[in-house]
Amino acid sequence: FLPRSRSPFLLMDDRGSCPWNGVPFRLLLGLGGLVFCLLLWPGNRCAAADIVENYDDVSEGTISWGAFYDRRACRMLDHRRVTRAREGRGAEYFRFQAADQGTLIEMKQTVPPTEVLLDETHLSLWVRSTRGGCRLSVNVVLPNQVDTTTNEKPLRIRFDRFEGNTYTDEGQWQQLHCRLTRRAIASNLSWARDFYDVSDIDTSGMYIERIIVTTQTVAGPVEFLFDEMRLGPHIKPSQIIPVDRRTNG
Repeated sequence: FLPRSRSPFLLMDDRGSCPWNGVPFRLLLGLGGLVFCLLLWPGNRCAAADIVENYDDVSEGTISWGAFYDRRACRMLDHRRVTRAREGRGAEYFRFQAADQGTLIEMKQTVPPTEVLLDETHLSLWVRSTRGGCRLSVNVVLPNQVDTTTNEKPLRIRFDRFEGNTYTDEGQWQQLHCRLTRRAIASNLSWARDFYDVSDIDTSGMYIERIIVTTQTVAGPVEFLFDEMRLGPHIKPSQIIPVDRRTNG
């Protein structure tokens, strides 16, 4: 199962602040009215902020991520919050021991449901590891599409074909990032149509429910530190399906 996060998610702009000090009240009132009107405008996305989690709460038992792997080929030796952060007070830490080369490890975090916006939705995470090769991906929910393997809605699929980078700076902090461009989304949906043997997929209300770090290890120990996850712009979907914590989806 995936543990529920006990860490607060933050909503902030790129600067992390809002400099209104010293602005006259009448001007603020006028600006507030303008913003309110914009928020009521159909299809508005301009006020959306990013979801940010810094993993600063290092209290015992506080974790945001879960790990999935073949327990016959790998062991998780440690998983907790530590003070070895890139910045701030904490980071999330994993340590594994893999018996075989090529062992697949997937670390996943459930996030507030975030609508997928073409060419706008972006994800980043600061990573430090003893091995290179890990990448980001996301689990996407299509609430109005039938999963042909169960004949029920919704369809949950992984988006891992997009513009992004791979972790290469072993032992150093590196920001992994990806963006859901039109071309990337089209590529993932093309794969899904073939896999589920459907001619079309209903993408209305499509949203992200989990983020994933995937790696294939060599035999031996491997460690990961995660800091400052950012996902945005955060638009709450109109229809949200409860997360199925029993699955490795």
